This record gives sequence, structure tokens and C-alpha cells, in this order.
Amino acid sequence: MHSRRLIAILAALIVTSSAVVLGVRSRSTGAGDSGLKATDRASAALGAIAKRGLAEGEIPESRLWQQFSHLGPIAGGLRLRTRIAVTETLGGSAAVDALGLRFGSARRAETPSGIRLWMVPGRGVMCLIRVERTATACARKRTALRQGLILQTRRTSLAADEPAFTTIGIVPDWATGVSLRAGSAPVTLPVAGNAFDFAATRPIRVLRLTG
Repeated sequence: MHSRRLIAILAALIVTSSAVVLGVRSRSTGAGDSGLKATDRASAALGAIAKRGLAEGEIPESRLWQQFSHLGPIAGGLRLRTRIAVTETLGGSAAVDALGLRFGSARRAETPSGIRLWMVPGRGVMCLIRVERTATACARKRTALRQGLILQTRRTSLAADEPAFTTIGIVPDWATGVSLRAGSAPVTLPVAGNAFDFAATRPIRVLRLTG
């Protein structure tokens, strides 16, 4: 089946009106038509996000980093192997070019649980990257300033009592907490240092930032 022969680009694709989330790369080999179509849809969605971001008006990097003041610069930007992995996750160099991602301007963060994150600016967009799994979420810059950047992952083949769902994010300075729901249970997380994470055995829904 084509679905089993995808070329290591998308394990998940979620498209909303304001953000695109691209999942962890698969390690499968070979390529089928369905894989190419998924990549095309991802690239088109990313391009649409970038166009909307530019239409809202570009925001200088200096202003962005003022709103995410706890993120630290990376000497020399992202390493080459990480740039390659991110490019594959996004669907290829054409998608990276469409977003105008500036890997040399990336900033780093770490969640309370030690998950390493990078934030990369582009033309009208910001992208959040989870280092260990090369999962990526992109959103318009103005959306990132209002809502932060959220990335959700799911692990499989776990015991029933192990947390399979993880939500991580980078939020602007004004946000002091994150209101979310794990299954039917409401949870409010305090935020310090622009980054947060939360794991649960049931699906997690982020409701809003508080501040």
C-alpha cells in the first residue's frame, strides 16, 4: 500500500486557519503517489499561512524577540543536520523558501521537563521546532504574539497508564499561564521562561493563554 511506502516526510498533518503542524519524520523508504500528494498539501498550506502573515504586515525580528525575551540566541544558528531534518519535515526546500525561514536567527528554549525547542522566524511566520523528534509547527507572526506556538505529539505502543500525549509550546512574555483540558479534566499550567509542556494519558486540548 502507498501509505506504507511514504518517503519520510509526514507522519501527521493538521491544518487550521492560523497554523500548520507537521509531524515527526517517518523512517520508511520508497515513495508513493499519496506521499507526494501529502507533501504538496503541506507545502500549499504553509504557503497560504505565509501569504496571510505577510498580508497582515511584517513584524521586525527585534520586536518579536522583545515579546519572547527569555529565548536565547544560538551561536551560528541551527546546525546543518537539523536544518536538513526540518526541511524534510516541512516537505522540501521549496516550502522553506516559501516561508523564508532564517535558520541563522533561531532562538532556543527549554521546557520545565527539559524538552529542547527552537523558534525560527520567516516571512510573516514563526516556526516552532522540537529538537529530539524534529516535529514542527508554523503560524503567522501575529498569531504567535497572541496565542503562542503550540505543538502536540502522540507516542504509541505504551502501557495504558503511561502518558501518550504531550503538548509543548512557546508563549509570549505577557502569558503567565496556559488553560487546557486533558480528556474532560481542566488544567491550568503556570508558565515561566516562555516555554511549557504537559503530558497526559488522554488527548490534550489547549483552550487559551492567561495573563
